[in-house]
Amino acid sequence: MRDKAYKARIRRKYWDDLIVSALTILTVYPLAFARYLVGFRPRPVSLEHFFGMGVNLDKEPEQTPALLKELGVTDITIRVRMDEMKELPALAAFSQSLSDCRILYILIPSREHVENPNILRRDLIHVFETLAPFSKHFQVGNAVNRFKWGFILPKEYLLFYRQVQKLRDEQFGDIRLFGPAVIDFEYHVTIRMLFNFFAIRFDALTSLLYVDRRGAPENCQGLFDLRRKIDLLTAIMRYSSKLKERAVY
Repeated sequence: MRDKAYKARIRRKYWDDLIVSALTILTVYPLAFARYLVGFRPRPVSLEHFFGMGVNLDKEPEQTPALLKELGVTDITIRVRMDEMKELPALAAFSQSLSDCRILYILIPSREHVENPNILRRDLIHVFETLAPFSKHFQVGNAVNRFKWGFILPKEYLLFYRQVQKLRDEQFGDIRLFGPAVIDFEYHVTIRMLFNFFAIRFDALTSLLYVDRRGAPENCQGLFDLRRKIDLLTAIMRYSSKLKERAVY
């Protein structure tokens, strides 16, 4: 993370991505913003599965099922660190104890997985075989616009996702892949992920907006409070052909 020369080398390798990103953003953003301005609003959302919670294997796993039941939460996320494959059996046992919940697994790769397709394929097979019995929903990557989560440039993530999708299509057809999980109000990165010439498709869009970026959700960041950010994201999504479902998770 602190090796500036390494990061500069990766950016030089994918120098074309900077140009493509800029052209894509300049084309798509005005169209999406115009659609937002004319009063577009998404359809009402059911609150049945509106609230969820992230749970971790290292945070009181024995008490977690009872605590979730007490809270009435049935939608959860579980992070899967791919540099800790030895934890998979424990994750499987943890998942089994949460059989009353809908689980979204979040795949967090290491740089080794990003750079080595063979290692990625080997570990992905192990992950899918171990965890798919408990949930078919996998988010590919997490906060992909932050280097500490494994990716330096959007093109790296797109290449990575293409490999994951290829394996899914070949061997695990019932698994659903979500992404790109861009963090914060950085829709220029989301646009690059959703408008590209890669043979990929997301089963659903995931976005990691900060609810409390300006304190309360109704406080504005520039012109946008949380609801307006979601409306703008939905407008961007409507123009993309890279989504199988027109839904935001």
